[in-house]
Amino acid sequence: MTGGGTEGTGFPPDDDALAPPRAILHGDTPPPGEMFEHVYLDVQCYLDEVLGTGEEDGAGAGLEADVRLLGTQRDEARAEVTRLRSALAELEGAINWRTSCLSCSRVLDSCAQETERAGKAEAHLAVVAADLKWVLPGIEHMREMLPPKTRAAYDRLSAAAEAGQ
Repeated sequence: MTGGGTEGTGFPPDDDALAPPRAILHGDTPPPGEMFEHVYLDVQCYLDEVLGTGEEDGAGAGLEADVRLLGTQRDEARAEVTRLRSALAELEGAINWRTSCLSCSRVLDSCAQETERAGKAEAHLAVVAADLKWVLPGIEHMREMLPPKTRAAYDRLSAAAEAGQ
């Protein structure tokens, strides 16, 4: 590329930081090895700037070590976020129950969950009972159709089942 770089393009002069990407856009690509080295050094400089060059944590020991350090820091940050979320949920329970005792709020949370579960079970039983209302007459009609000996055995079994409840 030659010239000032602003002739009708709106780009700043060629000696700025955008010169390498602009050169690639205009087809003036450097050889692959040189381009890789340029990008590698840019990334390394950026990581050194962000992470510092403190050897005690591995920063500044090369691009691979910096990327490994970033991965470790990411994992540590995720673990901390998970821990903080669970602590927040526990504190939120205490706030919702208006108590300062976390153990008490856990007991109250457990009771609330059991009450909700029992309510769902009762609703399910109500549906089953409504269905049985339609089924029982059919069973009684079928009992009437049984031969007398079989009907007597059925009645004995039904009576034993009712007595056991």
